[in-house]
Amino acid sequence: MSIRTWMFAVAGVLFFAPGCATRHILRMSNPEQATTVALFDQGEENGTEDDSIVVLDDSARIADVAAFFKARAEKWKPLNARPPRNPRYQISFRKWEEVTDRFWLEGRTVGLHTPAGGDFTCELSTAESAELLEIFRFTTNFKSYK
Repeated sequence: MSIRTWMFAVAGVLFFAPGCATRHILRMSNPEQATTVALFDQGEENGTEDDSIVVLDDSARIADVAAFFKARAEKWKPLNARPPRNPRYQISFRKWEEVTDRFWLEGRTVGLHTPAGGDFTCELSTAESAELLEIFRFTTNFKSYK
């Protein structure tokens, strides 16, 4: 192989290498078209006595939740293990009766289970976890994140 051919091959590899990165960019269904978004909190106890659910049907609040996830769209990584069996918090976007996007929050990790069956995670700070849960806080029985 001549030097000229070799240089052309190296330039081609360098040109296409950035596009081959394994970083996952979150592709949600259009959350702005969701009719509701719900947060299910299974509580700290094993029973159902402290379970709660908050359903947002206001388009502005739905947009706030969607904006939270979209702001972190480039931080998602494929989950190579199984997602938590019973995460404390589960968030689901719905368009009428159909669940379009399903998320979970466990500690400082937020996860996404896609309709196609893929699982992805994104690490959050404690403040970001609290920020996400605060969007759902409008009732007196909702417990804040600790």
